[in-house]
Amino acid sequence: MDTHGFIGRRALRTLLVLGVVIAVLAPIAVIAAGGEFIDDENSIFEGDINWMGENEVSLGCNPPTNDRYCPDDNVTRGQMAAFMHRLAVNQVVDAATAISAQNASTLDGLDSSAFLKDDVISFTQASGWVPNEATGSTVQYYNNADRLGAGDSQLSLTTPTMVGADDFELDAVEICYSAVSGGDAITSTIVYQTTTSASVSVVVNDSTTRDAADPAVECYEVEAASPAAPTTSAYRLFLTVTGSVNVLRVTSSYVPVDGGTAASVPDLPTVRDEASSP
Repeated sequence: MDTHGFIGRRALRTLLVLGVVIAVLAPIAVIAAGGEFIDDENSIFEGDINWMGENEVSLGCNPPTNDRYCPDDNVTRGQMAAFMHRLAVNQVVDAATAISAQNASTLDGLDSSAFLKDDVISFTQASGWVPNEATGSTVQYYNNADRLGAGDSQLSLTTPTMVGADDFELDAVEICYSAVSGGDAITSTIVYQTTTSASVSVVVNDSTTRDAADPAVECYEVEAASPAAPTTSAYRLFLTVTGSVNVLRVTSSYVPVDGGTAASVPDLPTVRDEASSP
């Protein structure tokens, strides 16, 4: 600054450079403090959203800052094309290998069991619920979740047939949900196992009341207590609801049957008439 109180040109340039640096680094510091984006802190999909950012599949939704993901916005066909293009170009997932190896016994010469995480296979489902009209229940898709009405609703769980030489049986089921309003709840969680011999057994029977009120989301896990299941088994999850609940996702986990070969399941009394099952 000269004697007349004016800022010299060199000092002015320095201040302008500092201002630009601060403007650029400030949003980066905010993002670093809370992950890739600043608007996903209360989302149950925060980890998935951060993965999208870390792998540059999503660049953000508010250019040029791009510090937001907009997790509740709809996706246009153009945005979907951009996601898929970046996924392929960045080689985040080798889709061709994944498809060809889905039912393969080996991958690159290794038994596929070598690619299991802690010897567990998990499947996550977001929809597919069927209401039991006999109890007056309903299923509606609402706010990125399946809304189950009062009564029983069922979901056929995705089940692995075989990986390598191993048969698998159900180990546990995790349900993430929120009750729509006070008094609404899941009052019963049951999993039925059905075999090709038409025998039915209960492998999960949990009568704990779950009533986390919206917008809070609660996840709970129930463990299966079952005999060794043949690969031809099918599992169905039944939830009994009072009022209405939003089910955001269901994750079923499977473990190898001891010895790699499934033992036969003895015929058990039918616990529910298949002809009248929802």
